[in-house]
Order: sequence, then structure tokens, then C-alpha cells
Amino acid sequence: LVFLVDQATNGWIRVLLPVRPNGSTGWVKSSEVRLSRHNFHIEVRLSEFRIIVTKGSAVILDAPVGVAKENTPTPGGRYYTTELLKPPDPNTVYGTYAYGLSGFSEVLQSLNGGPGQLGIHGTNDPSSIGKRVSSGCVRLRNEDIEKLAKVLPVGVPVVIKP
Repeated sequence: LVFLVDQATNGWIRVLLPVRPNGSTGWVKSSEVRLSRHNFHIEVRLSEFRIIVTKGSAVILDAPVGVAKENTPTPGGRYYTTELLKPPDPNTVYGTYAYGLSGFSEVLQSLNGGPGQLGIHGTNDPSSIGKRVSSGCVRLRNEDIEKLAKVLPVGVPVVIKP
């Protein structure tokens, strides 16, 4: 499992947990985990239909996105990437790659047999970019998610702003 470190103190580490409710945290002994560091960060600006990915102070992607419909909004907050998936069929709404996020829809308890987990993924419908079309996920053009899949590890902090 991958967690995002929130705080470290006296041999304990508080981590963000990939569970409901969003924003849940837990404590683990620092001696029981292996820490790794990177300087990637993702910011999603829902009202601007924009994603900005940085490595340190360098912007590696500033691109338009498709966002959630009004009735299935993406909850704002602080999350992190938990996994990178390559769908078996790139000709679906998930496109060529999908990052799972540690957050969940606050409206949908399940979606397509899954737990209503949020994601950042490509799409087989580039006309959906710049529109409110998803059930909570953030959609990128396939060429943009492919660029990220080559460089982003899991465990990247994600801030979603309204």
C-alpha cells in the first residue's frame, strides 16, 4: 500500500488513508514503513477545467481537463495517487491510463462495480475535455495522461480545488 505522509513525530507517522470518509488519517510506527520522496505535485482546478503537474518548481504539464457533472461532483480536497492502471481496452472512457486517487465520490457509493473511487484518466472522447461530463473523475487527453504515466510515481499529492 501507498500512503501520503501528513506528519511525523516521535517515531510515529500520520498518513492520509485511501478510505471513506475523504480526508481520513491514521498513525503508523515509522519503523514499520519504508519512506520514499519525490517532488511531484498535481493541482486540479475544477472551475478552470485545468490540471497543473509540477516537479519541484517546474511545470511538466498544464493542460485542459474534463470534470464531473453537477450531480456527481468531484469533492475538493487533498488526495494522492494510489495506483496506475493501463486499461485492457484504450477505447473506453478511461483511455490509455488511469491513476486511482485516495478519495471517493461523496454521491456515488459504487460505480461500475467499484467503490466510487476518484481518478485521473485519459479518454476515448477528446471532445469531453473542457466540459462537465464525468461521474467524479478528471479526464485528460490520452497524449497528456501518457506523458504523466511515463514519469509520475504513485504517491503524488493531488489538490483538487473547486
